[in-house]
Amino acid sequence: YKITLLSIIIICIALATTGGNLLVMISFKIEPQLRTISNCFLLSLAVADITIGLFSIPLYSMYLLLGYNWPLGLFVCDVWLSLDYTMSNASVANLLLISFDRYFSVTRPLTYRAHRTPVKAGIMIALAWIISILLWTPWIMIWPRVSEEKRSKNDCYIAFLDNTSTGGIVLTFVTAFGAFFIPVFVMCILYFKIYRETEKRKKTFVGLLGGDPGTKDKSNDSYDRNKEDNFNKENILQNRTKQINQTNKIDNNGHNQSLIRQKSNENETKPQKIPIIPRHLFTKMPNKIVAHDKISTNKFGTISSQTRKKRTGQDQKAAKTLSAILLAFIITWTPYNIFVLVQAFFPCAIHPTLYAVGYWLCYLNSTINPVCYALCNELFRSSFLRILRCQWRKTR
Repeated sequence: YKITLLSIIIICIALATTGGNLLVMISFKIEPQLRTISNCFLLSLAVADITIGLFSIPLYSMYLLLGYNWPLGLFVCDVWLSLDYTMSNASVANLLLISFDRYFSVTRPLTYRAHRTPVKAGIMIALAWIISILLWTPWIMIWPRVSEEKRSKNDCYIAFLDNTSTGGIVLTFVTAFGAFFIPVFVMCILYFKIYRETEKRKKTFVGLLGGDPGTKDKSNDSYDRNKEDNFNKENILQNRTKQINQTNKIDNNGHNQSLIRQKSNENETKPQKIPIIPRHLFTKMPNKIVAHDKISTNKFGTISSQTRKKRTGQDQKAAKTLSAILLAFIITWTPYNIFVLVQAFFPCAIHPTLYAVGYWLCYLNSTINPVCYALCNELFRSSFLRILRCQWRKTR
């Protein structure tokens, strides 16, 4: 009964991991507003997580339930280890890319976002995957063939990380710090700077509007309404002035051309006045909304308050998503990496069951990431609900 219960739980976790990350990938396809450059890094992270759900979790669970007795041969073992460690390293690399992208987007919004293109983002994602593959796959596949150490066909582990030798202990420390502790330290520093910058920008925005922060929206709307009304009045005045000047134009002989046209075209209808579009209709036109989103400066060359407010809100949402992903990553990956360092000096200090729990927590990070997207991003949440309700073809 114990093995059966564990098998059911493992199958549910594997399905949740695969299904959750598949929802992320489908949402990126059906929701145009999610197809941004920043979300491309989340899509790359979802690819690594869905691979863990499809292959790593089932194979490791089988190895664990069989009492660490590998039944599929050494070649399949090396393929599984290469895939497992490569996907885990790719997850860390994608998290680093997300952190750096958020950092530069917040601290250098004009220069970085202007030069950030889909091609450059694709190159960065490709480099993250290539580096992850080169760090693990060649060594895992080649080392057992060139090493004098012979493994049993029922054992499945990385040969060059064997803790019985000094070289194995050194490589264990290098891989643990390079794949976890140093990236986590860098991501924490970047997130702290992102948080400090967003708070600073929010205070600056409130200070520019003046008064109570709760009344900033009303004052902003009244300012935009007055500016737009003045703009419409100026356009009407300019059109009427041009019309009067053209009507009263005098030719070289001193004759008034308007009087001549009136005598020759008495039955001609008068020119119609240009209709004025009401403000409530003007704001509902889709092309005007898109144009308004593209405008980032006013006539004085400074960023308008509405654009600054929109960017501040976007940065806060992105920082919230990043904080959830980073917190989940630290909680789920820290126990295993601590166990690895302790076991390097004291091989029998960590109980096998505790070590397996730490290893499993790393897998659970791939299950939690889609939940973080849904909790922190309304677009992901609504897209998930549309897919689960089989309404992904419905136009929003």
